[in-house]
Amino acid sequence: MNAQAEIQHELKAKYPTSAQINRAMSAAKKGGMKIGGIEVKPDGSILVLSPKSHLTDPAKEKFFED
Repeated sequence: MNAQAEIQHELKAKYPTSAQINRAMSAAKKGGMKIGGIEVKPDGSILVLSPKSHLTDPAKEKFFED
């Protein structure tokens, strides 16, 4: 592999598969977590978010209050 090809290979996103995402969601549910969302990063990381974890803006929190 030449230098250009090596750089392209290293920069290529390594998104997780749908099976990996489903396993992460199942594990969270099994642990009693309510799922509010999923964040998938290019490095393959999967973050399972609680329903209020994405509400950091006070204006949004007021909007979603019951």
